Amino acid sequence: MVGDEESKFYLADRNGDTKLDVAEYAAFLHPQNYDHMHDLEIDNALVDYDKNRDGFVSFAEYLGECTYTIHIFSMFAKHDVVILPNELSLYCYYYYYYYYYY
Repeated sequence: MVGDEESKFYLADRNGDTKLDVAEYAAFLHPQNYDHMHDLEIDNALVDYDKNRDGFVSFAEYLGECTYTIHIFSMFAKHDVVILPNELSLYCYYYYYYYYYY
C-alpha cells in the first residue's frame, strides 16, 4: 500500500521537486482525471483483480473482488471471459466517471 502511494506521489510530481503543488496534488487525489496517471491506476487495478497474476482478469477474479454488476463487466470483456488491460482501462474510466459524477 505505501509503495503504491509513493509511486502515485512521484508520478503526480510533474516537476520532480518532491513537493506537490495544487495541480499536482489534484492529480494525486484524483488520478482518474489526469492522463499521465492512468497507467498507474490500471496497473493497480490489475494487481487488485488479477489474483493468479497471469496478466488478465478473468470473470471469476472479477466477481471475487467486486460487487459491481455483471452487465458492466460483460460490456467491456467483448463477449469473452477475460478483460485485457485496454478493456480494463475503459472499465475503470466508466466506473470512475459513474462514481464521481452520479
